[in-house]
Amino acid sequence: MRFEKRDGKEHLVIRQHWIGAESTANRKILSICEKDFTPVYHTSTSFRGPAAFEFQKGQVVGSDTTQQNAFKGFRVPSPEQSFNWELDLEFFEALPLKANTVYSINFYGLALE
Repeated sequence: MRFEKRDGKEHLVIRQHWIGAESTANRKILSICEKDFTPVYHTSTSFRGPAAFEFQKGQVVGSDTTQQNAFKGFRVPSPEQSFNWELDLEFFEALPLKANTVYSINFYGLALE
C-alpha cells in the first residue's frame, strides 16, 4: 500500500497477491483509491483472466480499457457512494475507532450480483 501519482493526482494504490490452497484460487489484485479510500479502479486477475471495474459517480462499471476484461459492459447503479468490499480490512484499519461509535458503510462486492 502506497501513494502514487496517477493522471497528475495522488492516489492510494494497493497491490495484493492472494495465494490459495489450489492454484485456481490465486489472484493478483490492484486497487486504486482516493486518499479517503473512495474507489477509482479495481482489477483482480486469476486463471480466468482479469475482472476490472471503475467506480464512477452513481455507478460501478466494467472497465472498457482493460484488455480481455470478463466484465466489460457490466454496469450497476450505485446512487450512494460505495466502497470496495475487497478492501474491507484495510478500510476498517483506517477508521478512528472509539467507544460508542457506530459506522454505516456501503460496501460493494464486485460483480457478486
